[in-house]
Amino acid sequence: MRYALLLSLAMIAADPVEDPAAKLLESSYQTVAQKADTDATKLKKVANEKRLKGYRDLLKTATKAGDFKRATTIQARLVELEEEKDAIGADRPAGSVRHGNHTYLLVTDELSRTRPQ
Repeated sequence: MRYALLLSLAMIAADPVEDPAAKLLESSYQTVAQKADTDATKLKKVANEKRLKGYRDLLKTATKAGDFKRATTIQARLVELEEEKDAIGADRPAGSVRHGNHTYLLVTDELSRTRPQ
């Protein structure tokens, strides 16, 4: 009885990834989970772009109507959303900076600089 208990405890403690079927299950899970994360990021980007477009349209209509108080609050919210946009799946290279709606990559490589002669 004790031997069976010890054997079952040893089987539970064994790494399930050693089993080829378990490795296949883990591998397929990782693939599907990674695809789901990628799809979710893409969908968030699309939804955020639609929201930004809507706020830009609101800003245009408020400005054309002469409601500058409303336009100022919409502009402030638009700035917040632009910053949030950068946080959603930022696909910019490391070391890049944003200025307005443009992204610039700052190069600090010594070979790319011109040297005076």
